[in-house]
Amino acid sequence: FLFDVEAPHLLPINEGDEVNMRTWFERHKNGEIDHVTLEKSLCMLEELWKSNSFDGCFGFSQGGSMCAIISSMPERFPNLKFSICVGAPNINLGTFSIPDNVASFHLAGKADNVVTLESSKSLAA
Repeated sequence: FLFDVEAPHLLPINEGDEVNMRTWFERHKNGEIDHVTLEKSLCMLEELWKSNSFDGCFGFSQGGSMCAIISSMPERFPNLKFSICVGAPNINLGTFSIPDNVASFHLAGKADNVVTLESSKSLAA
């Protein structure tokens, strides 16, 4: 079955927006990832993982980056078989890798003007 999970953190409403955007993690003013909000998201996903039976994950954009992150954490997300990352940027968290026993499929667009092809390729590497 398919299970849809929304990012838990709300961003402030920008001018012209009607609803808050959601995010898996916030960033500091210098662009660095806020590891507290990232860890809160990982804990929420881990609890969901423990209470359900999942074979894989699918994520788009920042959600795709989260799929790559949880794929690299078999101790927290055991028995993950596959990860599909679409238009997912490399968020530069340092060295992490998807284990060989987790199949990963990465989709990127040459004409994507938000997530560069190079960023998606480096996430897949």
